[in-house]
Amino acid sequence: MNNLMKQAQKMQRQMEENQKALEEKEFTATAGGGAVEVTISGKREVTKVKLQEEVVDPDDIEMLEDLIVAATNEALRKVEEESTAVMSKLTGGSHINKLIEQLSHLPGIGAKSAQRLAFHIMNMPKDQVEQLTSSITGARENVQYCKCCCTLTDREICPICSNDKRDHSVIMVVENTRDLAAYEKTGKFDGVYHVLHGAISPMLGIGPDDIKLKELMQRLAKDEVKEVIIATNSSLEGETTAMYISKLIKPTGIKVSRIASGVPVGGDLEYIDEVTLLRALEGRVEL
Repeated sequence: MNNLMKQAQKMQRQMEENQKALEEKEFTATAGGGAVEVTISGKREVTKVKLQEEVVDPDDIEMLEDLIVAATNEALRKVEEESTAVMSKLTGGSHINKLIEQLSHLPGIGAKSAQRLAFHIMNMPKDQVEQLTSSITGARENVQYCKCCCTLTDREICPICSNDKRDHSVIMVVENTRDLAAYEKTGKFDGVYHVLHGAISPMLGIGPDDIKLKELMQRLAKDEVKEVIIATNSSLEGETTAMYISKLIKPTGIKVSRIASGVPVGGDLEYIDEVTLLRALEGRVEL
């Protein structure tokens, strides 16, 4: 066991060294026959974008956007190939490498974090590893979308939607189940929710059909709803989604509102950006 631990620690140090060397490299890819050139660092950050004059056509911005996305994706693919090659060389394409690769696909988990998690799992007792895999498999097989609001639940209808004490005439639209949980913690909202599981993002190729918008409109058509509160994030994607939903719902005569945004509690004005300050001013209330 001690020898295994020493080998794992040695391999982890080597991986960290190789990862650091990878982060210092740059990867360049082109699109449109070289008309668009994008350079990305080993940290997966865009460091340079070079455009030929002939592709900058004000009347065809969509083509330019498509070329930039294509070049960026190709550069990212090169980074992934290099990372995989380095890892395979070190581990010999072993099960460790496969585990690290799968863990790195999780949101918020980079290469270094995936390595640490992989070696932590290797050092766990076998029964704990079996419990972990069993929990993951069990959750994946038994957790489903609520047939009403689309949140994640282990029931056909989630506890919130099945609660007769909630005000079903008011629906709050959120991007994901985590946002729903955040509002539930306040204990002040007695309506129900609708979870989109994403936001519209043309740059990422996510359109209205890729989120739970159709289910929302079907719900509004059959239920007696008085108000829809749009509580998507204050990001570009969140605002785009909010505007799109508003345009869909307003013709139905249902009231559509947007959650307020502005200065956070305890925040200093001097550190707040101009957009947030403007929204705080526009959303002011009488005392």
